[in-house]
Amino acid sequence: GSLAALNISTSRQTPVLFDIEGSILGSKSGSFACCAETGAGKSFFLKKVTGDVVDRGGRFFVIDRSDTKEWAVFGSSVTDCVALELVNPEYSLDPLRLFGAKEGASMVETVFTTLLNIAPTDDLGITLSEVLDEDYLLAHGLNSLGSVLNHLATDCELEGAAELARRMNAFARKKLGRVLFDGQLPPLPLDARGLVMCTRGLELPTEEQLKSEHLFKGLSIEKIFGRSLYALMARIAKEFCFRDRTELALFIVDEAHHITLSDEGTYVVEIFVREGRRSRAAIGLGSHDAQLDFGNEVVRGMIPVRIVMRHTDRKLAIRALDWLGLDSSDEELIEMVTTDLSP
Repeated sequence: GSLAALNISTSRQTPVLFDIEGSILGSKSGSFACCAETGAGKSFFLKKVTGDVVDRGGRFFVIDRSDTKEWAVFGSSVTDCVALELVNPEYSLDPLRLFGAKEGASMVETVFTTLLNIAPTDDLGITLSEVLDEDYLLAHGLNSLGSVLNHLATDCELEGAAELARRMNAFARKKLGRVLFDGQLPPLPLDARGLVMCTRGLELPTEEQLKSEHLFKGLSIEKIFGRSLYALMARIAKEFCFRDRTELALFIVDEAHHITLSDEGTYVVEIFVREGRRSRAAIGLGSHDAQLDFGNEVVRGMIPVRIVMRHTDRKLAIRALDWLGLDSSDEELIEMVTTDLSP
């Protein structure tokens, strides 16, 4: 494995090696998570691991929430990395254009039921499913979301087509809608060694808004769109990382709560942890609160490699120790996490 740290707890300093691919070859998950407060080094560690994966011939997909597009800068320094800024895109994330009618339509249907706030068994949900059927798409020459929207608005005879088009257009006419509906943008190049999704400026709902029916109904279009785009990026990351079993692939999510806020995002995290080893794929998560940000209890419990860095907040330190499976009432351990961990 690659060097992750130095053990200085004894008089003889020894290297701590982290071997994602070795775990996978040993039929274990290579996924990991890093919990720390701001400035404690978790993003640096995630970049270190990503660089090591590239050096071993692997690929990576990153969701970058930073205002400075720091992962885009890092990615371009280590390999032929493509960065996509969602609010000002140079490439399209349209699943129909990325994956074709069969795989892309399934992805679109999952995301759009959330985006358009319709249930799969509602009349509109059934109409959407019929339009996104592979045979229907091929028969009508629909190969992009833009063409689907135009078809629904002009010449689709299915019941509810006009209402579906009206709802879709509410998102398509927004500036952010270009990344899905603008047919002039080239599709995201999935053959790149590194892909970075820059989401600065993308609005997301709070946890309170998602849990409260009253607040959820009042969500802005921008926040609804942002939530659905995060779920879509997670699905694209899965396809990117799982498609070639001969290469190691890493999905990095710094500030993981942006993904695990939605059930769809948590599901993708679980798929990586449960099944990633079969495709030589792993996920690396980073965030501040291990109990809240790394998915539900089952997903948190399945993450095999857990790293805790400095937490000067006592409550967060205790929660991190619980996540590690250590005695969170041990004052020496609490003091170590809050005062002794570097930087």
